[in-house]
Amino acid sequence: MLFRSRDFVVYLSTDEDLLTSWDMAQDKLQRNNPLNQDFVAKLKEKVMLRDLVSIKSCVSNLFFPGNVNVEDTPTYEIVGLSREYLESHQDALLSGTLDYDKLVEQRGIIIDDDGDMVKIYGHYEAVVGDSVQIETDEGEKLPFQVMATVDWQDRLYGGYYIFVPEDLLPVLKVHTTNFNSVLRFNTGLEDRLQADDIVYEICGENPGLAVTGIVEAVSFFEHGLKIYEKIFYAIVVFTGVFALLNLSNTLLTSLAARQQEFGMLRAVGLSEQQLSELLRAESFHYVLTTVTITLTIGTAMGYILCLRFSRVGLFGEMEYTFPLLPVLIFFAALAVIAWGYSVLAVRYCQKRSLSEYVKGME
Repeated sequence: MLFRSRDFVVYLSTDEDLLTSWDMAQDKLQRNNPLNQDFVAKLKEKVMLRDLVSIKSCVSNLFFPGNVNVEDTPTYEIVGLSREYLESHQDALLSGTLDYDKLVEQRGIIIDDDGDMVKIYGHYEAVVGDSVQIETDEGEKLPFQVMATVDWQDRLYGGYYIFVPEDLLPVLKVHTTNFNSVLRFNTGLEDRLQADDIVYEICGENPGLAVTGIVEAVSFFEHGLKIYEKIFYAIVVFTGVFALLNLSNTLLTSLAARQQEFGMLRAVGLSEQQLSELLRAESFHYVLTTVTITLTIGTAMGYILCLRFSRVGLFGEMEYTFPLLPVLIFFAALAVIAWGYSVLAVRYCQKRSLSEYVKGME
């Protein structure tokens, strides 16, 4: 749940019913929408409501060209945008038009799939000019046209992908007059815990509403992130240990397999000191290569993953921080393995005489 600098998020909450689809349950709830003026007035009276932001939307079955998404995810929450919002976010346009009147006249939809969620789960890549169908609350499938692709970069609408001008919402839901689905707001109370109690009490009076406060959300996400953190660290540790074991095995296998090569080098005049320097240089080369790959490819992949998660909005906005301590520990382990290999290899080679190398070559 994205707070967008707000302390509370109140949203419509339908009871789970195996006999009723999500869109039908949402329609039924919105027809007697509890997120109405009376509810807002009560909030203003009790907690001195401030910075109120409302998201207007409805839930409908949407069918992409060729019905590519019928078997997986045909149901989407469709957000209605105001004329003012579209006019002030023209810079988010990737292709098509954000002209409010044209969108209304031609039944245009806007798709923000910067995180590729529609592409992956809906099996559809948005193309301006494509025709789609949206099912109304009366069961009629109305044709709509993809008229814009955008990247809002606005966390207010993070997690939403399909948009229309708000004047088209009544076309989809003819029996609905109040399309409020989410309210975000701050309160004028300095005591956040007191505000929590009041807001939760007001929302608890209506079973069709759910509320999440910033205090509760922070606690929930901290707990969830700790679980994910343990999983990620376990994967990282396993990968690191596996890489170190694999490097050790490669070095020892190489040492055993190259006895003939060492014998030839000794036969042509390579001294023990030179052989020792060669083995140390090789171990240093292995470490340097691993360090280079870790700092370049590893860092780039970490940054890309954070960027991707941030765009999807699963964990909110994420910023990449270089994992200095884990990297230093990994590099220290690499250095120990390289040093151990060079010492072991040098001692092993020093124990073998030139005649033993020659016999091994026969």
